[in-house]
Amino acid sequence: MSWTARMYRDEQDLVAMRALVAANYAAGSVKDHVGDLTWGVYQNTVFDPHTSIRLCEDDGKLLGYVWVHRPSDVQWTLDPGLTEGDAVAQDLVAWGEAACAAALGTAANNLMIATSAPDDLHERIAFISSQGYARTDEIMHHFEQDLEASLPEPMLPPGWTIRPVGNEDEWQARIDIHRDVWQPSKVTLEAYRRLRNAPGYDPDLDLVAVTPTGEYGAYCICWLDEQNRCAEFEPVGTCSTFRRLGVGKAVVIEGLRRLQQRGMRRAVVYTPDTNAPATKLYLSAGFKIVNAHRLYSKAL
Repeated sequence: MSWTARMYRDEQDLVAMRALVAANYAAGSVKDHVGDLTWGVYQNTVFDPHTSIRLCEDDGKLLGYVWVHRPSDVQWTLDPGLTEGDAVAQDLVAWGEAACAAALGTAANNLMIATSAPDDLHERIAFISSQGYARTDEIMHHFEQDLEASLPEPMLPPGWTIRPVGNEDEWQARIDIHRDVWQPSKVTLEAYRRLRNAPGYDPDLDLVAVTPTGEYGAYCICWLDEQNRCAEFEPVGTCSTFRRLGVGKAVVIEGLRRLQQRGMRRAVVYTPDTNAPATKLYLSAGFKIVNAHRLYSKAL
């Protein structure tokens, strides 16, 4: 097999990457969701995919890509027909590690880089172990919920409503709640405006719980993988002013109901095991923990 490597160019590459992730999902290799890609590229204007994503192709067919979260995190995805240790994987990992080394510099001591793998992807774990990565104690919970079962009505305080984000005059409020939840955040109005035109974004699935006076109390974005009929929540948050009122749970349940109406069969969401409030929220909304995505690290 002949192949070439190049850097990310444009949204056509993102569409191809989303198709590759969906193909892996269909093959049972559940490491990412298509929503992770769009959110990752478009959530802020600081991340530059043109310098952080490398693709391998064979006559225009995407064989795999590597994504570097500078300074020290490397993630890659392969065509499900390829094996983890083949030449494409070796190229992607080598480039990703070199990019991290350049970002970290040579002055610091004990330079470490990291990647991750779900517990059930045994081939990936064997490969990264052969490359010198060792398992750490850091875990990302993988939650799923069956959408073919009945769902409850969202329960809100009196006077509250749940709806999609409104017109542009509301977008700053949408940014403000995200920045309140995820401090410090790099999300800006410019980034959010761009996100709303990104591949896979659906304005009807960008939901907010609204107080009787019009304030945003909680929010979520849902992303559809129509091929696998599986949707992801990313991100989810409740404003610090309105926590412990059940509005975060309510906006998630409304999202689940809308996904069910769209014909989705499953919903997924991810959060670190150290995020106890988020874990409690997702379990209370009917999700179950189905896998652990573990962090692996090695010294450069």
